[in-house]
Amino acid sequence: MVQLVLCMRRNESVTPEEFRKHWREVQGPAVRLLMETLGANGATQALTLEVERNQLIRERYRTAEPFDGIVTLHFDDPSLLQRKVGTPEIIARMMRIYQEQLPFVDLPRCSAFYTEAPINLAEYNPNRRDADIGDYNVEEFDADGG
Repeated sequence: MVQLVLCMRRNESVTPEEFRKHWREVQGPAVRLLMETLGANGATQALTLEVERNQLIRERYRTAEPFDGIVTLHFDDPSLLQRKVGTPEIIARMMRIYQEQLPFVDLPRCSAFYTEAPINLAEYNPNRRDADIGDYNVEEFDADGG
């Protein structure tokens, strides 16, 4: 399994309430469409809680400000993802999502990246070999730009 993780920051001209409304009403359906188009096996999206504890964490550990929202797309078959990325259908849908995001998301302050399969730490086995985590080849996945 491979995951595509998108960490989003809202545009500073957008209020947190406007961002949350957009996230639920526009972003969610757009991610669902992208999930189906890319052949993802699942997707999640989460908004950062607006709680004082987040500020305490930042101060205590001197961390950067939290992202406003995170999206993950899950792919059991990374080769299917590779075949679809760059196709006209994907490019058109990505451009549509990109245009919808521009007023709400500060793209230069966002981040997107692929990760390996998540490990459920409640079931974590330290003796597990890396090869047991996923059956894809990282070099092969990256060869075509992933």
